[in-house]
Amino acid sequence: METLKTQLVVIGAGLAGITAALTSQNKIKDIVLINKGEIFASGSTFRNRNHCWGITYAGNDGEKDILYDTIRKISKGTNTARLSRILVEESQQAFQLLTDWGTSFRRDAKGSINRIRPCFCEQPLAAIITSTEKFAHRLAKRLATSKIRALGKTVASQLLLEHDRITSLIAESAGREIKISCRAIILACGGGAASFHPNIVDPGLTGDGYTLLRQLGVKLHNMQFVQAVWEDVSPEAPRFQLGCFADGNHVFFDRHNKEIPLPPPATQLSKSRLGHVSISNLQADHQFDAPLLTAAEKSPIKVVRITTNETINTLLPHIQVCNGGVLVTEHGETGVNGLFAAGEITTGMHGGDRIGGIMIANCLVFGKRAADAAIRYLS
Repeated sequence: METLKTQLVVIGAGLAGITAALTSQNKIKDIVLINKGEIFASGSTFRNRNHCWGITYAGNDGEKDILYDTIRKISKGTNTARLSRILVEESQQAFQLLTDWGTSFRRDAKGSINRIRPCFCEQPLAAIITSTEKFAHRLAKRLATSKIRALGKTVASQLLLEHDRITSLIAESAGREIKISCRAIILACGGGAASFHPNIVDPGLTGDGYTLLRQLGVKLHNMQFVQAVWEDVSPEAPRFQLGCFADGNHVFFDRHNKEIPLPPPATQLSKSRLGHVSISNLQADHQFDAPLLTAAEKSPIKVVRITTNETINTLLPHIQVCNGGVLVTEHGETGVNGLFAAGEITTGMHGGDRIGGIMIANCLVFGKRAADAAIRYLS
């Protein structure tokens, strides 16, 4: 077995892990960053169907009130108030960090950042980056000029403790085992959406971080809440357009070619449903999707354009994200000495439903907080 020695290991090189590693290097001299996929070419940050993503943030006190109240409202008690408040209060700093890294955002005709309404939110609080490829290129340059030792295609299989403290981990790379001795670990290896089928995520998002936490007896929360979207069964088909639900021009059929009744377009239920692409877990408009979900349990459902009688989509719910994970403290602490966590492997900042783009802010805010806590722990 090969051996390495370092002060801090960051597991996961998505946005949360990269943020944690780059923050930690200011005070910690020796850091190892491992990622189960190719760095900057895997995970939700760098590999998704849209080739972009958005960050939802509050730019002033009024927006802070709106964002926090929306999180509270849609979570229905499944979030942790203090974590949500921190996320909102520091979301502007998260956006500024992206700007400092040279991230480019979509802009309007006047050159201002074009903020849009994210899912589950009635106000335009999200900004969309222009390209995940460009973003990856900028971060790759930063990592290349750092002293961080980055190991791609390296999978952590076990975290080891002595006297109730993190002391090392076992990882696998190209068929060989590596033992990395360390004093602290930041776990930022994403969620487990790829363990559900069908899904629309990087196949590496299998929830291996959840397994590492369970091995240590760490309790996970909100694991019953997964987030699904309606997608065509064929990746080559046109993406399903949400407006088809309520434009009066489309009907939905089950496997017996029986029409699936949906609420009329003018109802509040329909209007609420059009406010988010994903299928809600906790909102009243889950009733809108309920008959579709029941039909889809047996077979994909067909979307037919009334004017031409043409089937334009054949749909199943595809898992997009997991909203559960470890409930960390405001400093990213997991309850295990020397083990911190950030990103989609955590929960509490959001609940069973989460606002679009808020996970990006979460990765930045709590990636930095976990790094700061690790620095204090190692000092």
